[in-house]
Amino acid sequence: AAHPHPHLHSPDPILPAMPHLLWMIAAPNESMQKGGPAFQRMKALIQDQNGLASVSRLSFPGFRVGTLDALLGMSDELAKDDRNVESAMGRILRQFRELKADENIVPLVEGKSIEEYLRDFEWDEAKFSSSDHIKEIKGYIIEEVSRLEEDLKIRLTDYSNTKQSLAVIERRGQGNLMGKSLAPIVKAEDVVDTEHLMTAFVVVPKCKEETVAARRTDAREVC
Repeated sequence: AAHPHPHLHSPDPILPAMPHLLWMIAAPNESMQKGGPAFQRMKALIQDQNGLASVSRLSFPGFRVGTLDALLGMSDELAKDDRNVESAMGRILRQFRELKADENIVPLVEGKSIEEYLRDFEWDEAKFSSSDHIKEIKGYIIEEVSRLEEDLKIRLTDYSNTKQSLAVIERRGQGNLMGKSLAPIVKAEDVVDTEHLMTAFVVVPKCKEETVAARRTDAREVC
């Protein structure tokens, strides 16, 4: 993974806040007659001698690829899968930024920045066993992305419902006594609830307070 200098900005609109352009290069790493393995030569040329970028090595296990025809066939599928995964990640990222109210924020990956995560990347053997065929591993990754999207939809629905409920509660608290809750006003000792008595609360406009008070007095005299 090469990390060019900060003046090379990412052209990807999904990550406008990334200060660097990230390149992932796959190359045979066999020992060469001159300069040693490809990674050592690349690091010496790009990083050590010219200071164009920092170079890190990403290690992957040996995958079961099957026949060349099967690998070529899967390569065609990867183009479609890559677009679908990128689209899904874009939707998740946009929703994250919307909730954070920051269109440039870049989320962390397992508590690390994207650059740190890539530099320290380790294949999750427990989750994606290299003993499985590479096509099966690809399927597991696609399923994981679909699960993340579905989980996001469920969480967004819960968030939306909670937000609406909160808005209703706030409206009740800001309205008049005809609509708002009496819980902050009425105390437990104000309520009488027996076999023959039931407490009723009446909301009276201030302009009618004297009239209602007079009628309440008349009612007491009748009783």
